[in-house]
Amino acid sequence: MDQHLANLDVHEAWRIVPVLVVLCGAISVLRWRGLDAQEIRADERFRNIDGLRGFLALGVFLAHASGYYAYMRAGFWGPGPDLFFNQLGNIGVSVFFVITSYLFWGKAIAASARVHRAADYRRYLFSLYLSRFFRVAPLFYFVLCLTLLTVFSSTGLHLNVSPAKLAKEIVNWMALGLGANVWINGNPEPPVMFGMVWTLAWEWYFYFSLAVTSLIAFVPRLRTAFVVLLFGVSVAFSVDARFGVWSYLMLFSIGMMAASLPRSSFRLDGIPAHVRSLVASASIALAYAGVGASNAVVQNLLIAAFFYLILTGCDLFGLLKSRGAQRLGAISYGVYLTHGVCLHLVFANASLRQFSMESIAQYWAVVLIAGALVVAMSCATYVMIERPGIALGRALLARRGWREKTPQSGTDAQTAAAT
Repeated sequence: MDQHLANLDVHEAWRIVPVLVVLCGAISVLRWRGLDAQEIRADERFRNIDGLRGFLALGVFLAHASGYYAYMRAGFWGPGPDLFFNQLGNIGVSVFFVITSYLFWGKAIAASARVHRAADYRRYLFSLYLSRFFRVAPLFYFVLCLTLLTVFSSTGLHLNVSPAKLAKEIVNWMALGLGANVWINGNPEPPVMFGMVWTLAWEWYFYFSLAVTSLIAFVPRLRTAFVVLLFGVSVAFSVDARFGVWSYLMLFSIGMMAASLPRSSFRLDGIPAHVRSLVASASIALAYAGVGASNAVVQNLLIAAFFYLILTGCDLFGLLKSRGAQRLGAISYGVYLTHGVCLHLVFANASLRQFSMESIAQYWAVVLIAGALVVAMSCATYVMIERPGIALGRALLARRGWREKTPQSGTDAQTAAAT
């Protein structure tokens, strides 16, 4: 990649602000009741997490949007030349790992009151994996179909690989993120879907691990010691290692520790809400700015501090509880899955592509168009695909007399996004 790309104004951090403001403002005023949750969270911790998800997913979108500029200028697709935009994706993914482990380790703890026999344990696992399948699969397969249409529109309706190889590539992608990131039919363009969903594999690894570790979560005397040990081991192996499996394990252990703590641990009534929001904002800003970017332990501890404050009721000066944030959180899985297709469609348009290359401002104007398409498509797929899929999964569970619960609360699990 041309090194001069790192110094271009396209990577000035402030340029994402107008995009975020417009997208958040637009979804806030959108008159579509189907976007709003049917049930209001009684626990503000979960409302804050819901509001956080949308901004994390938009961060991943913006990271990949900046990557398109490098691709169109230098023909390179991969990590961009700018630290901040790389952190938009890295931090977003990291916080999602913490959220996943917090929610589902918490659900395992909550299930301990209902698991007394082997049959109860089988029902718990059945409900976990059935609900995850119907949460993840419907939209994933829809976007996979869009991806195949996009690929064949680029390669033409002819085979660039053998029929057996093409079938293997498609079956690989049907594994809900667990397959390898492979090209389809020799498509030479930037990835429409792969490079976007690699984190789903780690989410699934965590869900699969619960088939064993949830047995520890069911035992109060063991769960805390186990999580602390897991955190300590992951920290020890992350000190001198690059970001990778041990760093991800550390992130999962952070969420698990938070779920294992009693509710009283999250009471900071003596500290004003605006002070907590200020400290949380500073913690995550330091991470986005690159503090600890070369050291997994430092970066993950900043994320841990930020997440702990969110769990204490910190809503970032009311931002996370706003209508726009809550709606963006509801469609965050759609933003995560569809943004690759939307970026491809926008930048594959010759007129928009030429316009975007004429100036930095015009490039970000086209990114805003792509973002609007991402949000619009995610809103539609949330209402027409995601929610019906979730409802079908719940209906199947209800037939077996098993209803999924959120961690340490009595409300139904809403959209624990697999991102």
